Amino acid sequence: MKLYIAKIEEALEADAINNELKKIVSIFLAAVNDWPDLILNFEDYELEIEKYLNCKTTKDFIMSSLERIDISKDAWRLESLSEILEVFKFYTDGISLKEIIEELKNKLCNLRNVGI
Repeated sequence: MKLYIAKIEEALEADAINNELKKIVSIFLAAVNDWPDLILNFEDYELEIEKYLNCKTTKDFIMSSLERIDISKDAWRLESLSEILEVFKFYTDGISLKEIIEELKNKLCNLRNVGI
């Protein structure tokens, strides 16, 4: 099962998500929205980052990659990556974006009134 953006937005609008989870999901959605290519789910977003940066999607790898991005060519990707780094503040060091998505998936799927 994938975390589809449309379903997550519906859950946010229905106010079915608790505050901390809502903050994380909102940051994630903003980052996905700023990515210049169409992204339908969180898993594809993680794959796009991995492909674009050619590295693991951990906080440290993403941060170190930001310096190499040409802002004149990839401003939206830089913005998206800067935003997604905010999500890592809610998790322990060393966790990957893929692991965060799995955790979000588990939390969201266990909520009542959330059709994800």
